[in-house]
Amino acid sequence: MDKSMLVFKRFSIPSLLTRTTNDITQIQMLFTMGLQVVTRGPIMAIWAIGKILGKLEYWIWAVVVTVIVNYP
Repeated sequence: MDKSMLVFKRFSIPSLLTRTTNDITQIQMLFTMGLQVVTRGPIMAIWAIGKILGKLEYWIWAVVVTVIVNYP
């Protein structure tokens, strides 16, 4: 028996099923959390800009200056 088969013989079938299921669950969680980050950020930014535009003019300039200073 070669070395790779010995590695598989060490684990039982239920153990391999549990490991596989756990891996799939981890990938699903990574995908879900990634989508939340990618979608939630831009939506909140657009909402915040909309709220700022509804306020006084100097708040708009404060945001513009802050963005220019922080993201050259």
